[in-house]
Amino acid sequence: MRLFYYAIFFILINNCYSMDFYRIKVYEILCRDCGEAEIDCNKFFENNQSINESLLEFPVGFKNAERFYIAQNFGEINPRFRNRYHLGEDWNYIGGGDSDFGAPVYSIGKGVVSMTKDLGGGWGKVIRICHRLSAEASTKLGINYIESVYAHLSAFHIQTGDIVERGRWVGSIGNSNQAYPSHLHFELRSALGEDLGGGYESEIPIFYLKPSLTIDSLYSSE
Repeated sequence: MRLFYYAIFFILINNCYSMDFYRIKVYEILCRDCGEAEIDCNKFFENNQSINESLLEFPVGFKNAERFYIAQNFGEINPRFRNRYHLGEDWNYIGGGDSDFGAPVYSIGKGVVSMTKDLGGGWGKVIRICHRLSAEASTKLGINYIESVYAHLSAFHIQTGDIVERGRWVGSIGNSNQAYPSHLHFELRSALGEDLGGGYESEIPIFYLKPSLTIDSLYSSE
């Protein structure tokens, strides 16, 4: 507990930013390993050669994100987070406010659930799912795997270790225990099992993907 107060004091005397930024900094200091995957996806796929995906779909509004929009884009600089880059997409329902609270969140493709945890703070409930791409999809994107991350959820509808199909209802949109207005924070990565991070970085790591562009590039090829 003493370390927690030291962390808060250090942040407050060195920065003057939003509470959102402070939540991320406290997470980075005190909970660096909290978001680690709970299973080794590489080993899983070695033992499950038949599980792969050739097509990806959007995580809200079913496969075409109907009646949802991106409120904050991937790579967008956010002054509330010390001008860091946003590492995902924030999805909202067109009704505005908290009208999307409890709305379904779907798996973008067939894969294995590698983590379901309530991390509290700025993350809330988080799901990580690993996907292996088919040979055709891998050739098209130039990568072999994708990990999808779904954050700020209000509920889980799956558990770690589950094999899920594309379009499976895996969670529900939330607000990180009222830390934010309700929305889905959604990330895609080309590497499996990397640190969860804080959702924002001063530089975008090379393994992060542009979510909608990646999905569209396969979805349009069916």
